[in-house]
Amino acid sequence: MQSTTRVKKDSDGGWSMRPDVHRNLLIDALEISLLQRHPRRGELAFRSDRSSQYASEDFRQLLEKHGLRASMSRKGPKASN
Repeated sequence: MQSTTRVKKDSDGGWSMRPDVHRNLLIDALEISLLQRHPRRGELAFRSDRSSQYASEDFRQLLEKHGLRASMSRKGPKASN
């Protein structure tokens, strides 16, 4: 079974597939989406849960590099995701 992450803005987005959920999956998908859509700095917010992949230093650096605001869900029970 493959894990898929889709990074989406409007109807188009980037995607990447791997057999595991690793931060490189997220980075690949986000980079594809950014290349396809060319958003302006400060135009987008990236919303996510608090998974370690989203909190990783290299993922946060990529968001900052492209002017995306990170927005993480509040800490809570897994059922609330």
